[in-house]
Amino acid sequence: MAIPETTLIAQAQNGDTSAFATLYEQTRDELTKAVAAKLHRSGAHPDHADDIVHETYFRAIRGLPDYEDRGRPFIAWLHTIAGFLVLDLLKSSRHRREYTFTHLSSGGDSASDAWFDRPDREHQRPEQQVVRADEFDQLIPLLHKLTDLQREAMLNRYYYGLTVEETAREMGMKAGAVKTLCGRAVTAIRRLHAAEYPSELVRIT
Repeated sequence: MAIPETTLIAQAQNGDTSAFATLYEQTRDELTKAVAAKLHRSGAHPDHADDIVHETYFRAIRGLPDYEDRGRPFIAWLHTIAGFLVLDLLKSSRHRREYTFTHLSSGGDSASDAWFDRPDREHQRPEQQVVRADEFDQLIPLLHKLTDLQREAMLNRYYYGLTVEETAREMGMKAGAVKTLCGRAVTAIRRLHAAEYPSELVRIT
């Protein structure tokens, strides 16, 4: 009979290395595929996936004593760690991408979906502006002012290009909850950006 994940986590927190080894075996393949997909979507080489996964588990071991079960699967926590490691890699390599800010219309799921439109999205509107990676970098400090879940959802959706369903699966949440997180995060980012960069030409209001 399989040992419940919560039991394995508790055992690992008490120093049981075999319990952590089991968690590793149960999550490694999915985590590696997810990291490789994020690298690929970001235009980075997927060969970095193994190093990022290794560092993810290393950090997980160090952070395990402080881990709290908040009703999400253990792998959701690993996805969070790995996602920020991928972001660090892309920033350190000065990887350049293009994003498009759109004029946000009111209401509905389309508002959050439109926040970062892909440059290759069909039917671009005249008011859309291309924002390169160095311009996106100025938003990173603003993202850190969001809640942990909002920040993770926004990075998954609009930096790594995951769908709502993919983001929900990685975060161990329902799709509707992800849409709500992103919608609230968009509102907060618009307010923070306007306050800190009042002269910017990027249209986010």
